Amino acid sequence: MLMMQRKFRKTRTARKNNAKTRSALQLTERKIGHLVDECVIPRLVADSVLDVFALDRPEHDANEIRQYVEVQARPEKVTHLEKVKTEQLFERQYEVWDVRTNKDRYWVITGPTNLYSQNNFPGADYTLSFHIGVTTRVMARQRARDRDEREDRLAPAWRRLIQAEEALETADEAEDFQAVGMRCREALLAMTRGIANEAMVPAGKEHPQKGNFLQWAELIANAIAAGPSADQVRGLLKAIAKSTWQLVSWLTHATNAVRFDGRLAIDATESTLAAFSAALIRYERGTPDRCPVCSSYRIISIHVPELGIDPPYTAACESCGWRSVGEESTLKKKLESTKDQLESALEELARFHCPTCAAPLSETRTVVHEYGDDLIEIFECGYESGGSRPCPSDPNFPKIDEYDFRTECHPEERKWKWTCFAVPLTSMARRVGILSGTGETEEKAKMMVQDRYIRAARPWRAAAD
Repeated sequence: MLMMQRKFRKTRTARKNNAKTRSALQLTERKIGHLVDECVIPRLVADSVLDVFALDRPEHDANEIRQYVEVQARPEKVTHLEKVKTEQLFERQYEVWDVRTNKDRYWVITGPTNLYSQNNFPGADYTLSFHIGVTTRVMARQRARDRDEREDRLAPAWRRLIQAEEALETADEAEDFQAVGMRCREALLAMTRGIANEAMVPAGKEHPQKGNFLQWAELIANAIAAGPSADQVRGLLKAIAKSTWQLVSWLTHATNAVRFDGRLAIDATESTLAAFSAALIRYERGTPDRCPVCSSYRIISIHVPELGIDPPYTAACESCGWRSVGEESTLKKKLESTKDQLESALEELARFHCPTCAAPLSETRTVVHEYGDDLIEIFECGYESGGSRPCPSDPNFPKIDEYDFRTECHPEERKWKWTCFAVPLTSMARRVGILSGTGETEEKAKMMVQDRYIRAARPWRAAAD
């Protein structure tokens, strides 16, 4: 009986607790319903309004993204864009932008820049991973031939380096590896020719020869990495130029050279070209280390071809918005750029044409001798730089009477029994060598040599006609 009473009291207590719980739940539901009835869901904010209130967004970055999208997704127009993520992977920085247009919505990812429709790529993180994978594969395939800005600035030097790499791929013997060293030397000489100018030579000092790589490399390093703050950079340029030149010069004459030596010479030459190219571009851009207005180190270089300056870059501060070149100096920069381009074009044109008859340059050769080496330029008219061979249009070109025509008879020969030699009688005639000639008779042998002289003495324009 006692057990039944206890069980009854427990059941009654549990029913009371359940009733209280149900009452509390009903009261909570009534309160939530009351709040929901009073909640007002705001309308979507227009893209133009969102764009006005976008904070911490560098305008030059936003303008570049806007221009890129409107070009790639023409005729769509960007209505709002916002940088949502930045990720650093090894030495490359990727920025993810959420871009809205009047027709679609895109993810735009930099490094290199590409856009993806959010209809196909709804997630930013997944799209970034896809972008990194695709661009890495593309860059890996094109790495051997892609030219960046540094290679464009010194294109002849980089082209000779590519030729050295191609020569190494087919090289088997020591002579082939020596040829690789020669091509590396030509690449280094092409580098100094592409940078050097007379303004780099201090007043009162002798102008170095074109083939004197070490002196020109030192002068160039002093010019493009000047000042106390660039002391370490200047020292690096001089050291790498000297060691690389000594290496490729040794390889050129190494009779026991192997493939490893050729690969080492190419890598050293590439490092030298890369170091000088990077320092040269920084020097030509004139990008300061700190902002002159706010002293910030957040200085970047912006590509602004619309300003018409050369090179088409301006320094900008990400902190305060300062720019080294503004719209007000556009006309002046254009005039200066046009003048510099004209002078440079005239200088380049003169370098590649004969100074006497304006015949174009046909080839260059590096001549190695006991005192060093010289670069010989050969033009289509036959003129060779360095006093090796005069131009046919030169008034001092040797006349035919400055040669003594001597003949020899060879009775044992069946047909070509006579040989004629043109022996030079003057110093100028010795600079224009004429090959011997053969003939069935003495007269025909002389006529062959005289005909060769006529062809050698023919002016370039007449020869072209």
